[in-house]
Amino acid sequence: MSLQDYSKLMSLIETDDPFYMPVNISFYTGLRHGEVSGLEWSNVDLDNKTIKVTQQLIQYKKGNVRVSTPKTENSYRTIPIGDTLIKMLQFQKLLQKSVKCYLG
Repeated sequence: MSLQDYSKLMSLIETDDPFYMPVNISFYTGLRHGEVSGLEWSNVDLDNKTIKVTQQLIQYKKGNVRVSTPKTENSYRTIPIGDTLIKMLQFQKLLQKSVKCYLG
């Protein structure tokens, strides 16, 4: 995705949209859709500014989804992340914690 395409897409997506973080993670890291969908906080190291790819989400034809390991050994990797994405992830983590406290 080009910077122009990204900017256009971001102008259409609000920060509370469920696609906001996945689109940003994909843009800033180059991760595939299934890899982004399979991310968990245990894969994100905000202090060392990395994301570890250890699983992916697979959707089957009948709509069933499951978490699976990456297809190849090379798909297991650690991706460096920059300050912009770090700030987005920190905010998202804080937001999720506050929602969890609110809902119980």
